[in-house]
Amino acid sequence: STATLRPCPEESVNWDTTQNVFIEGDNLEVLKLLQKSYHKKIKLIYIDPPFDRGADYIRTPQLRGAQSSIKIEGEYYSLGEQIQYTDIWANDNYLQFMFERLLLLKELLSDYGVIFLHCNHEKVHLLRCLMDEVFGADNFRNDVIRNQGPGKTHLKYIGRIKDTILFYCK
Repeated sequence: STATLRPCPEESVNWDTTQNVFIEGDNLEVLKLLQKSYHKKIKLIYIDPPFDRGADYIRTPQLRGAQSSIKIEGEYYSLGEQIQYTDIWANDNYLQFMFERLLLLKELLSDYGVIFLHCNHEKVHLLRCLMDEVFGADNFRNDVIRNQGPGKTHLKYIGRIKDTILFYCK
């Protein structure tokens, strides 16, 4: 069963009987909320966090009838587009964002739990250092390479064709 909670008041969920839950909100607050019921109980975590790509990701809601392409003066996006999430970070904010969440995720993992962190070529070296700090370098098990296809060759780089999934145990 899947429960959709918007927002998620703690008393409204029976965590012991809920198998699948979709929670919409700040994931830092959600991770703190989950600590009470899932502390050291999770066997596997897969996260696909923002990649710090320096862009806003937008979505265009599907509207019935005529669609507007009118732009508000000074705005880049049309009236029908909404920012889904911002992936623009200043200085070390991205690493702090990830570090805080990784600490909470570690507390959710059982003693024999594993975590997979999906990242791109631009941040894999930094995130590997964070994962080593939080989970311990000895708990690194492997990195899984996810092929994205042939990629485009450019003077600045040779085809960016992969993402990395870091695999750690607790």
